[in-house]
Amino acid sequence: MPSMYLRLYESGLKGNLTELHVFIWVARLAGDLSRFGNATEFQREMRSVVQETYRLLKMGRRCTLGIGDNREHCFYIPVSFQLIRQYINEGFELEELIVKRQRYCAMFGLGTYLCVQFDFLCFTHEFVATLRKVPKEDVDTMILEPDFALLEKVDISSTLRSIPSCPIERKSVVMGSVWTFKPTEEYDFPTLCVSRMVERFGRNDANWEEFKLDFKSESPEQAVELFKEHAVALRPHHVPAYRTAIMHLAIEALEKLPVTGVFIVGAQDLRTEEGKLIPLGLLILEDIIRVVGEDCLRLKELVEAVPEGYQKDRRKVTCWDEFKEEACSPNDEIPATYLPIVHVSYK
Repeated sequence: MPSMYLRLYESGLKGNLTELHVFIWVARLAGDLSRFGNATEFQREMRSVVQETYRLLKMGRRCTLGIGDNREHCFYIPVSFQLIRQYINEGFELEELIVKRQRYCAMFGLGTYLCVQFDFLCFTHEFVATLRKVPKEDVDTMILEPDFALLEKVDISSTLRSIPSCPIERKSVVMGSVWTFKPTEEYDFPTLCVSRMVERFGRNDANWEEFKLDFKSESPEQAVELFKEHAVALRPHHVPAYRTAIMHLAIEALEKLPVTGVFIVGAQDLRTEEGKLIPLGLLILEDIIRVVGEDCLRLKELVEAVPEGYQKDRRKVTCWDEFKEEACSPNDEIPATYLPIVHVSYK
């Protein structure tokens, strides 16, 4: 299991405690939850931690969770999403979900060897989630039961293309789970993401099919196309129809794909005008599992795609005297108290 660090904000703890830290290290110590090699056992034991967090925090206070993911039999286990779901179900609201890029950790050498041998990506990211305690009766679990009547609101178009042969073995190139791109006038961010996906996960002389979703509107001026630019033109009121369309495509993919075929979905989190975060990356993964089953379309990879300009410049040495507070968001529709959403999850 990945290591985890949990900190409860000291201003929100009950009693005389000023600060509480919960560490879960990779070291095999007595009582250490990371000794559970199975993700199901880990989540079951973590439920006690989640419940204790809810008990200790005052209403409206927050906890910050740093958690990475794992692999089992070469398949991706989204430990972070599973744990965030536990917090939501127990009475927390997800306020921020940050992708923390990491390089050259203790397992990097072994990871690069295994990823080439068994054809998977190196873990180069973790998630940092901020969750706020709310009354349990006010929790929005955001679970959506499929209502395929919503498909009437969406136009689904597809384009079938062939995959060109690659002169080298695709898995021979060591790649991490965070991809950065520099969009240009000729190639926008979504095009670069799709191109890299086909290049990495395609098969020589096979075909791939690209689907585009358009939401029907009363006037052409109000038409919205997904992935038209990096800032995905998806509105919160389109989310139920969008999620239903993805579930529909997942069912079709299960019927049409051959063995070892790949179904790839890209999703960017959204925030409503009221400031509520909609973690589409997490929700869509749960939707697909709900309609086709976890064993039918197993998660192979979870890639975080980010445009250039948001990563840390490792050549620059900074100190506290040079620190300048940055504006949180270039988007006027998002309150300045929230961070901008710049990453897109592909799974």
